[in-house]
Amino acid sequence: MAASPTARRAGRHVMRMVLRSMKRFLALVPVIRYDGMGPGAAGYPSKFDLQASLFIWVAVLPFLVVGAGAINPWAYLGLIPLLPAGAYFAARRSAAALNSEPLRRREWATRFAGMVKATPATVEGGAPKVRGSFYAIAVAVVLLGFGAALPWLVNGAFAGELSWLQLFASKWALVSWAGYAIVLVVSWMVGRAYGREGSDARQVEALWTAQVAKILDVSVSDFEAGSGALAWSRDQESLTVTVPVAARTRLKGIDLRCELIAPGWCVASAGYDIVELVRVENRPEVMLGRQAMAASDGLVVGVEDLPDSELRPHAARWALNPDTRVTVDRISFLAAEQGSQVVEWSEWKHEAIIAKLSARVVQVRGRLAELLNCAPHAIELSITMHATEHRIETVSIMRAPSLGVDAEKRLTLWKNLIAAIPGGSNGWRIDDDPITGRVVLTYGGRLALRPSVSMAEMLPETLDPDDWARLPLGVGPDGEVVSINLKAGPHTIVAGPTGSGKTVALLQIMASAIARGHQVVLIDPTKGGLDFLQIRQLTVAWATESLEAAQAAMEAIYAEVGRRKAILQEHGEVKWSDLSPEVRERENVHPVLIVIDEFGSLVLGEDVPKGLPKDSPYVVEAETKNAAKSIIRTLTGRIAREARFAGLHLALGIQRPDASILGGELRSNLTSAVQLAPPGKPISREAMTMLIPGDQAPIASQTLADLDDGKSPGLAVVAADGGGVAGFRVAYAPAREIPVLLERLGAPLPKQWTIATSVAAPVFGVRKPKTVEPEVIDLGTVVVDFDFEAAEPAATAFPFSFDD
Repeated sequence: MAASPTARRAGRHVMRMVLRSMKRFLALVPVIRYDGMGPGAAGYPSKFDLQASLFIWVAVLPFLVVGAGAINPWAYLGLIPLLPAGAYFAARRSAAALNSEPLRRREWATRFAGMVKATPATVEGGAPKVRGSFYAIAVAVVLLGFGAALPWLVNGAFAGELSWLQLFASKWALVSWAGYAIVLVVSWMVGRAYGREGSDARQVEALWTAQVAKILDVSVSDFEAGSGALAWSRDQESLTVTVPVAARTRLKGIDLRCELIAPGWCVASAGYDIVELVRVENRPEVMLGRQAMAASDGLVVGVEDLPDSELRPHAARWALNPDTRVTVDRISFLAAEQGSQVVEWSEWKHEAIIAKLSARVVQVRGRLAELLNCAPHAIELSITMHATEHRIETVSIMRAPSLGVDAEKRLTLWKNLIAAIPGGSNGWRIDDDPITGRVVLTYGGRLALRPSVSMAEMLPETLDPDDWARLPLGVGPDGEVVSINLKAGPHTIVAGPTGSGKTVALLQIMASAIARGHQVVLIDPTKGGLDFLQIRQLTVAWATESLEAAQAAMEAIYAEVGRRKAILQEHGEVKWSDLSPEVRERENVHPVLIVIDEFGSLVLGEDVPKGLPKDSPYVVEAETKNAAKSIIRTLTGRIAREARFAGLHLALGIQRPDASILGGELRSNLTSAVQLAPPGKPISREAMTMLIPGDQAPIASQTLADLDDGKSPGLAVVAADGGGVAGFRVAYAPAREIPVLLERLGAPLPKQWTIATSVAAPVFGVRKPKTVEPEVIDLGTVVVDFDFEAAEPAATAFPFSFDD
């Protein structure tokens, strides 16, 4: 039978009245009036209030309910909901009390943790065990209340329905009363733990005053005497501190002191006279900080998560205890226990940054730290792996101790590091920027040269004058042809000690030039051109007989520069390659390669004997030679400086490029440098630096060392303007086969230049004959008539200088 609307309204009205009455009854309990444990909190519970609250909920209220049930079972059924409701409110409010005071929490959290079988950190971090224990008490109270009232229920109004429980009712009631006694003891212990030592408002306020004074780095007396004050927010989540005068100059470092003295709180703002502290109890970084502090024996007092990056994955900042001396080794050990590594260390800031680096990064970073003799955290690098192959693709070093600007030192270091990298080889590329300090090491296969290279591979299939600027030298480790480019570097120097293959390299340059339409001049009075006799017929000038012949050849070459300048002026062009093919053929303007072997011996001055008469043949011969050498040196410098536009290119062969042989100006114009090395005999650093200036010298030295197999001749490295440094094996062919190879290409026999040799110097050891005075003849008056208009202008060569 359904209830009428009036009855339903009356029922709801009665329920509301019951709930209001229950709320008013519960409001009588002190714990329900509790609003927090901060100073000035309304209804702050005393020790008696806390213990009384627990007794009311756990003991007094159940007895009232059971007593009502003994009088009237129906009253028991009506009042029994108060038992779980009261226990729930007790658990909720008691847990809130436990969490409201962070400064005192550790003291009594440790005490209470033993009672609830939990760790102090668990109790302190939110007290879930506390709430669970109170809920368990609530369930126990309900069961015990039911058991204590069971005899009255089975013998009263519910005797018929519960008659089967009559045999157990009395025993159950005894067990329930015993359980009540146990609950009373537990509630008394809990109440005592809550209310022990300084649980009143004044003591807590004094405790907070002492802690805030420590945070401000002043004494309590100075804080109070300087009008320092505390003001809590209504929700107890923030605390405003009025800074006393004595502390206004000590606000530096207040953030760190607050974290140390009041865990769970931080400085929200710090002004001249006002500091606001806010609760950060539930922030993850606070919990991480507490865990780190517990694991580090107090060395780490705070943890802050940082954004992930390629260099610093899963990074975090550790705040270190400023009152304890903390070493980086100790922090590195603590970080390693968590699977992380220290990537940045600041002793004066009392902080360290850690990150979970990959095993590869840790390995490479550790190896580089050993090479630099520094701590690993001073180095920061990243590694990228190949997409398909399990190998390192690049190593990018972003931060490392300063290595200075010594390019050779830096290169050696990176080479040593590459050797220590899994899969590292001499084929890796090094991109080193000494300005920014960033270094990128890129994977490359191991470099190795072929044992020998045939000259036939370097020659074109037919004569190719259009490719005049490219002169192949040999083959590099990647199988590519290495060449010099006369457009980028018009003049070349080839250096190499005895047995290195310098002559082979010069022959290769000469053959490459002839195959591409060059006219070749050879100047070699030191050895008489013996190394080049097989290709003499392919040259346009051969100055090997004497020093005078070499001087005459250089003068003729310089005169050719003047002749070509006049032709360019006549046709209004800037350089020889701009002339039309017809003009070039008619005026015999082709690229010219001037090969001067043993240049050092050719221009190095002779010692003039001292103590002999000036007309002594010894003195005359030495002075004459020195004069010729000086002229050759001067003309070589002029040609190197002025002949580029005219298509004349130098190739100087030298054993060692000493500064006494190659002046600064001449060396600067020899823009392509080839260094050869005998197998297994490295070139000295000084010799390499004189030949290849700048940062390219150490790279060239290292390249030679990497490619040297210790047995194969023809090892060389070239450094050219715009071409970098490249190692290669010089192409070779027996000298007698070179003319055959060139004839197959269609290389013609060139027309020889006519060079007037200067008067020979006195022969060493032969006395100079006396000079006969010429006879003077009187011719009288002589009339000479010149037709200047009919005279044709002649091109006269004389020394001059101009800019290219």
